[in-house]
Amino acid sequence: MVRFATVLVATLAGAVSAVGIGRDRGTLMAIRAEAAKPMEGLDPKCNKWHRVVSGDTCEGVVKPMGIDMDDFLKWNTKITKECKELMLGYDVCIGVSGTPAASGTNSPTSKPPASSSAPAIHHQEVHHHWAF
Repeated sequence: MVRFATVLVATLAGAVSAVGIGRDRGTLMAIRAEAAKPMEGLDPKCNKWHRVVSGDTCEGVVKPMGIDMDDFLKWNTKITKECKELMLGYDVCIGVSGTPAASGTNSPTSKPPASSSAPAIHHQEVHHHWAF
């Protein structure tokens, strides 16, 4: 049984991140609405990112999100099947606009508005898709 929950984090600058907690293996993943530090070779239509942390593997990123490995490699062209190219602290693409959300993933429905000169708190709605 796989369960996945999401917690949203809103900042004064308007950036929104969602932290997903997978209960199948105690996974914790950061799903970002904007790539702050993107790896090279990302699909230009990418609209969801994951910040690579110590211990991440390609399988460890795609499996809890329900993403097909071939799609992940297509969206991240500098990463090979051996997955030796993951760079600690960089964002990898885990979703592309126009691609249906996989079962078990959280799908942000909108991007935060462009930041203005005055700080504001923005929110982002996330739909939870539970796979059992």
